Amino acid sequence: MAQAPQTRIDRAAPPRSGTVLLDLAGELDLAVSGRFHALVDEVVSEAPEMVVADVTEVGFMDSTMLRELLRAHSALAEAGSRLVVAG
Repeated sequence: MAQAPQTRIDRAAPPRSGTVLLDLAGELDLAVSGRFHALVDEVVSEAPEMVVADVTEVGFMDSTMLRELLRAHSALAEAGSRLVVAG
């Protein structure tokens, strides 16, 4: 049986100018939602054209993190940015 990936909420190197890649993995729940919230606030202040949330390695996401993704979408839209969830 494959082992679940370690929980990770990081900002990866941007694939191109104007794009921020958020590297997400493992179990995303209430315990890590504050880290994600803070990271999104940091990214919103930079007003990139696009933010890509890569959830390829996410094994579990609870309603708290789904709410955080919706909040991120709204905050980025207000700043003139776009959120894309990939994976």
